[in-house]
Amino acid sequence: MVEDSAGTKDTASKFLEVPIAQSPSGSNDTICGSGWLSLSASGSGGELRWYDAPNNGALVDSGSTLTTPTLSNTTSYYVEEVENTPVQSVGPVDNNLFSGRYFDSNDNWGCLFDVSKPMILKSVKVFSDMNAQRTIELRQNGNVLQSKTLTIPNGQSRITLDFQISPGDQYLLKVTGSTVNLYRNDGGANYPYDISGFVSITGNNTTSGNADDYYYYFYDWNVKEVPCRSDRQEVKAVVTDEPSLSFTVSDASCQGGSTGAVDLSVANVSGTVDYQWSNGANTQDLSNLQAGNYSVTVQSGSSCTAIDSVNVASSGQAPNISPNVQDVSCEGSEDGAIDLTVTNTSGTSDYQWSTGDTTQDVNNLGPGIYSVTVDPGSACSATETTTVGQGGNRPDITPDVNDVSCNGDEDGSINLSVTDTVNPVIYQWAHGKTGNSITSLSPGIYAVTVQNGNLSRPGMGTGFWRHTRI
Repeated sequence: MVEDSAGTKDTASKFLEVPIAQSPSGSNDTICGSGWLSLSASGSGGELRWYDAPNNGALVDSGSTLTTPTLSNTTSYYVEEVENTPVQSVGPVDNNLFSGRYFDSNDNWGCLFDVSKPMILKSVKVFSDMNAQRTIELRQNGNVLQSKTLTIPNGQSRITLDFQISPGDQYLLKVTGSTVNLYRNDGGANYPYDISGFVSITGNNTTSGNADDYYYYFYDWNVKEVPCRSDRQEVKAVVTDEPSLSFTVSDASCQGGSTGAVDLSVANVSGTVDYQWSNGANTQDLSNLQAGNYSVTVQSGSSCTAIDSVNVASSGQAPNISPNVQDVSCEGSEDGAIDLTVTNTSGTSDYQWSTGDTTQDVNNLGPGIYSVTVDPGSACSATETTTVGQGGNRPDITPDVNDVSCNGDEDGSINLSVTDTVNPVIYQWAHGKTGNSITSLSPGIYAVTVQNGNLSRPGMGTGFWRHTRI
């Protein structure tokens, strides 16, 4: 506000353009269940700093990546880019500019300076004649703005201050306390010491006119502009719940039967959900299952995966059928039989044969394929198929007859040729003789039975031949 000689007041505003760094870009990371995550960000070449809040907050880490601690909930972090500025020097390099002494008379005096841009006073050089603790203060208009207490060793040293200072005039940097004992030049100072448009050390705060060129304590200031900071960018460490699986099982009604089912319920999923069962199915639920163990992998749209398994039991066992088969003894015969032994049943079972029979065992069978279904009265039944084999062919008998040469003689004979036989072949003549040839026969009728192998063995047969004249 400006007031002229006539008392008129007016207001003028001046705006400073302060460049702000472009916000970095960040990449979220996602994990299923609790664990650590790796977040990343990229900027335009400045330093990336990670915080736990969008404003102020604690500095968590710096750099292009942030590895979080173990998290069980989604957590936001905030990254900013800081365009670092160079460190510059201002003020006398050392205390050789004029004579002086280690000052210990009082703690009133120090260096005055002006600041044109936001500044960080990083450090200064001092010269001490004793190892002692001092308090360095930054003041303006008598007010203490910042202070730092530290031990300054004997001799030359550089002390770190890191005072962040806003633009302003008549700042005072001084030592406060009973112990000063730092070197002061008693002249020779050529004020101002400055960096154009940034900072200027303008003099000291002494009131004595002959001390205007004194220089107090603080040499070779290291200063830098306050870094330009971007707005903070939120980057999320996303923790999603693993899919939760639960099963409703319908057991198979019979061992070996395909009547079981699994109804799968899924929670904590989003987007498209994929199912992969151990039996190759990719549906949510299963049906027509035999008893057994089934595992499933469920992946939700968030890429979270859960694996679980379920057992389908059976409520009963099917009958166990063991057939004992007697083959047909000979071609054309129907003396085959099947004797069933049935276990895993209780009570009365029903039998249904392909022949129409309803008994457990069947007899008088010709060669062929026979099936039976055994129903024990429970939900379980079983079917068995078996084959009744055919015995051997009947022998083919061809007689060679030599008639009696003259009435009253006994010189007739019969010689048999037999095919379709399996040894041993047994010949049994009606009049008691054996063998395939008989001699010394009188006229008459002769009958023979040819047994093809041992009739107690399956696959054998009997042939019969009768001759009416000799």
